[in-house]
Amino acid sequence: MPIDAAFVHGKVVTMDLRGTVAEAVAVAHGRVLAVGRTDDVLDLAGPRTRVVDLQGRLLLPGFTDCHTHFHSYSLQESGQALDLRGARSLDEALSMIAHRAEKLSPGEWLQGGRWDKNQWPDDRATSRKRLRRGGDFPTKEALDTVVPQNPAFLKSKDGHSAWVNSVALDIAGITAETATPPGGAILRDSTTGEPTGVLQESASGLVRRHIPEPTLPRIREAIRDGMRAANALGVTGIHNIEGPDVFEAFQLLESDSELTLRVVSYLPRASLDDAVALGLRSGFGGAWHRLGGVKLMLDGALGSQTAAMLEPFEGSDNAGLLEMSEDELYELACKASENGLNIAVHAIGDRANHILVNVLERLAQNEIGVGARHRVEHAQHFAAEDVQRFGRLGLIASMQPVHLYDDIAIAERHLGGRSAGMFLFRSLLRAGARLCFGSDAPVESIDPLAGLHAAVARQRRDGTPPEGWHPEERLGMMEALHAYTAGAAHAGGNETIAGSIEPGKLADFAVLSHDVTALPADELRQARVEMTVVDGETVYDAAA
Repeated sequence: MPIDAAFVHGKVVTMDLRGTVAEAVAVAHGRVLAVGRTDDVLDLAGPRTRVVDLQGRLLLPGFTDCHTHFHSYSLQESGQALDLRGARSLDEALSMIAHRAEKLSPGEWLQGGRWDKNQWPDDRATSRKRLRRGGDFPTKEALDTVVPQNPAFLKSKDGHSAWVNSVALDIAGITAETATPPGGAILRDSTTGEPTGVLQESASGLVRRHIPEPTLPRIREAIRDGMRAANALGVTGIHNIEGPDVFEAFQLLESDSELTLRVVSYLPRASLDDAVALGLRSGFGGAWHRLGGVKLMLDGALGSQTAAMLEPFEGSDNAGLLEMSEDELYELACKASENGLNIAVHAIGDRANHILVNVLERLAQNEIGVGARHRVEHAQHFAAEDVQRFGRLGLIASMQPVHLYDDIAIAERHLGGRSAGMFLFRSLLRAGARLCFGSDAPVESIDPLAGLHAAVARQRRDGTPPEGWHPEERLGMMEALHAYTAGAAHAGGNETIAGSIEPGKLADFAVLSHDVTALPADELRQARVEMTVVDGETVYDAAA
């Protein structure tokens, strides 16, 4: 029977173990049938075969983003949530908030965020009364000036702080007497003890629990918008970290044949007992949607200065926050491992990563969950001795190179010389760790080409520093591509069907305008995705 599609006259970088580079790919029934020379592939074609002339362009396995919060990303992309990432000062943020607030109905929550106080310049003297001294976090008073009647809940860019107004605090009953929940922080006025309007880590849940949950139809609608945006950037798969409602939405989209992304879902800690009771194990599902495991939170983030550090942040006595103790993490890891569930643990600070490696060493020593694919989400900052321990265990480092763009300045400001321990791509790989890359969308852009540039060049968006930030940790392009393709497939447990272009594997491809394997680092940002193929079907075509 003739093949369904032929992609010919290109440079096909297969990402297989042999490093095969070919000219053409034959596709049948959503799978790769053959890889090789153009003439040989065309010999398999029939009158109904769709022939795509690549005209020398690069064809790669489709990119998998290994860390997304896809519903949240989709809300931002569709404009349903207020996006403050363009605000370069508190006053700009308040102006954007005021514009959205004008459209609210009585009692409607104002939601969104992505504000970044680390990007706000030193013109804060004009707004000093609206800021909390010593941390430059915005306050409820500032938010009250533009949203006086409706409750407001605006997450920071890193997602680890929430800026709320007085109405929201009143709804949640948060006062000077409110106890701080474990693993969280309620920022307070140093004199009165009153909440300033910023809630960090678990404390944000005190307000979030009062926000009405979106309906399944609304979640599905947003995800459809998000998939179109992601497909246009060459993304064909995601590892998603959200709650049971989003998990269900992906199931329904799959049953209605509406998915254009392969989804590996990680459920939150609150779902662990339910997953165990139901007998769910990592790998449950199929080629479109499968269960990856359970996500656990260990610490905060660099941007909010809540990452758990071995030493305090520069110029402070703040060493971040831990969401749980080492023993508590071990108990949860045992429960998951003994029941066939992989864990994905959020650990950013060097203290958090030290604790996590301790726990995973204990699991290995006690032979609990042998063969499990446990992973560390972010893995941003390490003490030198823990890099080697991490590598010896062969752990998966699920990292987001694109965080480098903004985190260079934040790390130098808050960590000083210790910033040399950040984003140790090369050191972790050399030690034996397995890398998979993502974006943390909507925290950063889901664009894999931006992530590739950050991993290979280790520069800001403007190309500085020219030699790269701690250039000894740069990766080669093929190593970075591996983390978005074959490495991602290993991390998701579906390497037998994904991650490389080989006969029998899924026909998920990205076609690029430039050959990124041959471009100098300073020219990588010129490359664009021109076509995305999922299951053998074109889901994005820049020329269409």
